[in-house]
Amino acid sequence: APEVFESDKFDQRVDLYALGVCALELLLGRPPLDERDPVRLIARIVNEGFPPVGELVAGLPPALEQLLERLLARNPEHRVASAEELLEIVASVDAALHRAD
Repeated sequence: APEVFESDKFDQRVDLYALGVCALELLLGRPPLDERDPVRLIARIVNEGFPPVGELVAGLPPALEQLLERLLARNPEHRVASAEELLEIVASVDAALHRAD
């Protein structure tokens, strides 16, 4: 998460950010940022973040895309705040996906 490289003050939201990165990598089948140099990769994470999820993975259901955007928010204040909140959001995403069937 960007805040890890900018401060020594961070919380559980860094883990939720990491979960978002892992989920995005699973959907893409590759790392979300094409950067081999670790210093440049960190600079991109801190300064730019990820492109919009919809640009990286076409055709995602809107509820899932919104969840990933929240998990990957550069600003931790805009990110999913806790595992409990994530569970609530996942339940609503699941419900939205079943309604779309």
